[in-house]
Amino acid sequence: MRQQDMTDHGLRYVLYTVEDDPTRDYIAGMQEIAADAVAKGAERLYDDARDSLARSTNGRVRAERAVTCDGIAGREIIIDAEDDTGANTLIDRVFFKGNRLYQLGAIVPRGTERDAVVTRFLDSARIKGN
Repeated sequence: MRQQDMTDHGLRYVLYTVEDDPTRDYIAGMQEIAADAVAKGAERLYDDARDSLARSTNGRVRAERAVTCDGIAGREIIIDAEDDTGANTLIDRVFFKGNRLYQLGAIVPRGTERDAVVTRFLDSARIKGN
């Protein structure tokens, strides 16, 4: 597995690429959110995250559902997109706690988004402290 620490538009995240399967990327990130954005409320922040993800991937939102992580309510967003590697699916889980957005995601070939390894990665998230 290759790990790459990155910053994009203020979002600090780690991109994990599975060396024996370059068609899959796993992402974990955290971003501090401005007070005026936090004041909009969690549902608006989840909607904004969904819309931003769909735009940035040129994808189409297939599904959304409520999820929790360490007692924190969040949202799982599934987006179908196509790029130079083919038909892919982004499964992204977004959580807000205080003034922070936590993100855990997987970009995988379409049709493999419910594979055990993907579910295990997404279920591995823990949000501790502030």
